[in-house]
Amino acid sequence: MHEHPAERLWAECRSVVTGLLPRQNLRKLLLTLLAAWIGYFVLINAFVRMLNTVDVPWLGMPLGIFLPIQGAIIVFIVLLHGLARPRHDGGAA
Repeated sequence: MHEHPAERLWAECRSVVTGLLPRQNLRKLLLTLLAAWIGYFVLINAFVRMLNTVDVPWLGMPLGIFLPIQGAIIVFIVLLHGLARPRHDGGAA
């Protein structure tokens, strides 16, 4: 039987990731990134009433709504960059 292309791609990705970082380091890194992601949203929710008093001028929506929506994307991209960065610093590979 033929292997499904998604299974082949998953196997390739898994071998690349396990070759770059030891399993324990990868787990520690992912847990750190998850904690940063959750921390961002806890911080925003802690100050949401104060942030809702400020309007984003060009959108006319409160900052307490704008930050979770757009901030989620920005934080995600920054965290992904942080995850990919150790590979390019000339260390393990």
